[in-house]
Amino acid sequence: MKTKNFNFQKAKTRKLNDAVSDFLNEKKIKLSHTEIQKLINEKNIYQKGEQVFLHLPLKLIQTSNLQTEIIQKYDLGPSDILFEDETIILISKPSGQPSQATLDPNRDHIYASVLRYLNDKKPDSYAALLHRLDVETSGVMLFCKKKSFNKNLQTMFEERKIQKTYVAVARKKEGIIPTEWQVNNFLKKMSGKLLKMQTVKSGGDKAITDFKILQQNSDYLLIQATPLTGRTHQIRVHLSESKLPILNDALYGEAGEGRLMLHAWKLNFTHPKTGEAMEVEAPIPTVFKTLMGP
Repeated sequence: MKTKNFNFQKAKTRKLNDAVSDFLNEKKIKLSHTEIQKLINEKNIYQKGEQVFLHLPLKLIQTSNLQTEIIQKYDLGPSDILFEDETIILISKPSGQPSQATLDPNRDHIYASVLRYLNDKKPDSYAALLHRLDVETSGVMLFCKKKSFNKNLQTMFEERKIQKTYVAVARKKEGIIPTEWQVNNFLKKMSGKLLKMQTVKSGGDKAITDFKILQQNSDYLLIQATPLTGRTHQIRVHLSESKLPILNDALYGEAGEGRLMLHAWKLNFTHPKTGEAMEVEAPIPTVFKTLMGP
């Protein structure tokens, strides 16, 4: 099998899959995280010390280059840009838009939208994807525009020095509901192909979320969620276990006609260059306000 070979140095704190994805995006090679993981499992991508070696099948690269036409592009507009300077850009992701490339090569994603936006202003611009939101979750996302600050920001996320605050809508239940509470347990992926998490007594990852009721009416609650750890579907699982599943969450509650009512509301962090304390907010969507009323 003919291959094209690459190698690069990976920061110690970076996950291999994420580091490879960023490297390939710089090389204009579009592979999904699933495809990258398959290459890792097959030892076509491996790490020795801080060096990462890639032996990519030419057929896979050629297929990737052919799949560049994107249907139904999502282009960022002025209202989508929450903050931007020479170092970072924060945008408001809409519900229904993937954070990164999916198995469908024709499906647009926010990372591609950010790259197009930056390259329209300045060709060969750089952007690093630092974190992700579920497809149906809307809200604020942070991207790095300078390679020299990428490692610093990645470390800030990994060490939980960037505080995320979400809001969710849940259907009101009978009985007394506390105004504030915390869920503290362990989460683990359920067996099977479906990505779904469950609480376990051992063998899982620690998961802690603080919750607070911000507003309520006769039917619904607007809940602030502050995750203190970063587990997959953490807020969704914790609210479901609190008997307050997020509205329209088919995975952990009940399917509905509308979008998943979960929104990444705020990011609080220290600017990696200036040291300034930052709070960037993605306005709560109109559909949330309509359900909750004045």
